[in-house]
Amino acid sequence: MNENETHKLIGKLSGAVVFLGVVVIGLVITILVLFAFQTQEEEKEEELLGCGVVYPDPHGRTHDFVNGERLFNQNCASCHFVNKDMTGPAIKGARERGWENSYENWIYDFIRKEDSLVQIEDAYTLKLREDWNWSDNSWSHNFPLTHSEIDDLMDYAY
Repeated sequence: MNENETHKLIGKLSGAVVFLGVVVIGLVITILVLFAFQTQEEEKEEELLGCGVVYPDPHGRTHDFVNGERLFNQNCASCHFVNKDMTGPAIKGARERGWENSYENWIYDFIRKEDSLVQIEDAYTLKLREDWNWSDNSWSHNFPLTHSEIDDLMDYAY
């Protein structure tokens, strides 16, 4: 191979190396941009969902969505979904259904002492038990949750 052909070969190889370098740099930049965009989207989604954040409301109450999710998973998830019926009705809207069908604080009494509502023959509680075939009294809601914990649970399910 003569000197001229060697220079041409070196030139071609140099061009190929430069081209591959540009491609690799372009891929690295693309990956970094996509990763940064994905991280920003996840942060926005966490902000929207309230994950890890306790929010005050205009009435002075705080909304702890993380605690609500924890309480849901520990106490409710075996029989309920948040947004659709399962073994029991969807949790979403339970507070409002209690207001419409019984009395304002019904949800607190139902979660803590459903047996007592059955004993006093609360009409909405008895209707729920009948609609969901709970009439055999084999299971009821008797969770030792505070008022605030039930609020967190209902806020999470909202």
